[in-house]
Amino acid sequence: MLAHSPPFPLPIIIDHFDYGIWSHDRHGIMLALLHRNRVRRIRLTGHIPFIEWLIVAIDYEFPMLEYLCITLKDNAALKFPRTFQAPQLRHLVLANLASSIGSPLLTGATGLVTLSLQYIHPSANFCSSELLQRVSLMPQLEILRIEFHSSVSRRELEHELSHIPNNSYVTLPNLRLFGFGGLSSYLEAFLSQITAPRLEALHIAFFDRLTFSISCLLHFMITSKDLRLRRALLSFDGEGVRLWVYPLETPESIAFALRVYSRHPISAAAQIFNAFRPVFSPVADLTLEYEGHRSSTGWQNEATRIEWRALLRSFNDVKILHVADGLIREVSHSLLFNGGEPPIDLLPELKKLSYSASRNRDKAFAKFMDARQNAGCPVTLVHHLERTIPRSL
Repeated sequence: MLAHSPPFPLPIIIDHFDYGIWSHDRHGIMLALLHRNRVRRIRLTGHIPFIEWLIVAIDYEFPMLEYLCITLKDNAALKFPRTFQAPQLRHLVLANLASSIGSPLLTGATGLVTLSLQYIHPSANFCSSELLQRVSLMPQLEILRIEFHSSVSRRELEHELSHIPNNSYVTLPNLRLFGFGGLSSYLEAFLSQITAPRLEALHIAFFDRLTFSISCLLHFMITSKDLRLRRALLSFDGEGVRLWVYPLETPESIAFALRVYSRHPISAAAQIFNAFRPVFSPVADLTLEYEGHRSSTGWQNEATRIEWRALLRSFNDVKILHVADGLIREVSHSLLFNGGEPPIDLLPELKKLSYSASRNRDKAFAKFMDARQNAGCPVTLVHHLERTIPRSL
């Protein structure tokens, strides 16, 4: 059939390698690989014992290949074939492979629109200076994701960071989305030498405590003119804090996402987000929630109240504040002001305060509402049964 059919593009998509592969399926894949000049898309997902033979089998040139995605479900140092070539490649997604940034797969992929390297293995020679060099040769790049494996230690990256030339500076003119997962010091070194004027989305996850000046990340965001922040969701859990910020025009997309692991999420969020106040000023809608179960010990003392107030001041221009059921007690306590504090010192632009709960909790916010009413800055209180906001990071 392949020999006598019209030369339609051939996709090779295998997403079911968890339990092995039938011999006739393997034979069919090998037949398709004989027509490499027709293969436009390859997507492989599975465990190494069932996928390694296929990675070896594509060790040829694919002159028409535009999309390549290989996702390994095992944490192993499986390397990509060195002689594989795809001159028309536009989208490259690799996960759990040990190929270095200097592999031929990337050195020849100057026309990439998408480059996503996920769970970069500790054994990979992922030199930061080479990464800068590679992306500088990709003027069409729109999506860039770099995510290290969580087992990569600071010591393993210190050598790479020390070899970044001080005079390197790269402009990515078409970059729309940048995602990063790894050590904060690595991100600092990388962001300090790139600019992306058309950036629309920035997704970041730190595996360690922030050890660098926020000003580096802040400057990168300010210089990205298309990064529009309007609605924010701040979610706490047992491992730390997540922040999602959405543009008003497309509420289903995420413009800025930040994940920070910390045993003291309120303190960490207050310290980190205070530095982001210049870029958070356009945020008019803020949602606070807690995911999972927790003990209330330590969440409603005076020190935590001060941290909550510092956190809320990071979003001091919000007009709508929504509080999920798990945080009503903490947030309502933080909104109470002492005798020497003016009622509008915190969230002066607030017009609407809503909360989600299975029962009426208006009394929790009664003192705050009365104080704002007496100050001539009334706030509308609304009770919702539930409220959901999309998130993807």
